[in-house]
Amino acid sequence: MSAAAHQTSVVERVAHFVSENRRAVLLGTAAAAVVIGGTAYYAASSSSGAPSKPKSSKPKGKKSKKTVNDPDGPLLEEIKPKVEDGE
Repeated sequence: MSAAAHQTSVVERVAHFVSENRRAVLLGTAAAAVVIGGTAYYAASSSSGAPSKPKSSKPKGKKSKKTVNDPDGPLLEEIKPKVEDGE
């Protein structure tokens, strides 16, 4: 019976501490969550085992530019709507 009474008193003391120091408990919990989240992000973003490829500054290919002779015209050409005078 002594162990059960001791368990109850520990629970009561923890509950009393949390109720008295609610702000500190919340700040500590938030700080722990931020640290755990940052650690998980760092572990997920770091490459595990695979060597990273260096980024080259050279362009990989030429992009084709539109000209006036393209079927849809150049990029900056303004297309005016056709107005029909039916009547």
